[in-house]
Amino acid sequence: MNVVNVLVSAVKEGVPNTLQDNPQNSENPSSGTAPANTTPTIIEHEKMISSEEQILTLLDAHEGRMWQQDVVTETGFSPAKVSRDLSELEADGQIARVRKGRQKIVVDPERLPGALTEER
Repeated sequence: MNVVNVLVSAVKEGVPNTLQDNPQNSENPSSGTAPANTTPTIIEHEKMISSEEQILTLLDAHEGRMWQQDVVTETGFSPAKVSRDLSELEADGQIARVRKGRQKIVVDPERLPGALTEER
């Protein structure tokens, strides 16, 4: 008898669901408590830091100025994700990007020279 035949016959015979029939995996109706080996499903909010916050922290650690490619390298995020996050931060006025040749420098806007921040 091959494996498929064994599985088909087991289904026909009505093999019990081991998760439902195992008393260790279900609540104890008499005590009203959940099993002791369950893992918590709530993640503490304080430990979660958004990718944008990580980028801003990294920028502060580098004295408010670094190459966009270095942000990619140091965060481990994909270039597309970094570009998206930087675009959002730039739209919010939290960072500025300055093109230097084919690359961009990410800068804290408070540290930009006056000539670059003036509108023409």
